[in-house]
Amino acid sequence: MTMTKTLLTSAVATALMVGSAQAEISGNTVKIGYLADMSGTYRDLAGPNGLTALEMAIKDFGGTVNGAKIEVVSADDRNNPDSSSSTVRR
Repeated sequence: MTMTKTLLTSAVATALMVGSAQAEISGNTVKIGYLADMSGTYRDLAGPNGLTALEMAIKDFGGTVNGAKIEVVSADDRNNPDSSSSTVRR
């Protein structure tokens, strides 16, 4: 694996561990879900800044992995388990 692919793989793996992230491949697009407290008490721990970091990492590595475009889908869990559960199911 080249250095770029290794770093991109590491960035994507990190993104998957931040918040409640999930990846899905559909067609020629890799979707990375980012679910975090964007507006509540814990917004400063990951929230909008974590989303920005994820988007910057993807941009830094060209926005693709193995030729597939990377798309970020984000949502606010409002620090509420019920809200998080229904948001993930969408």
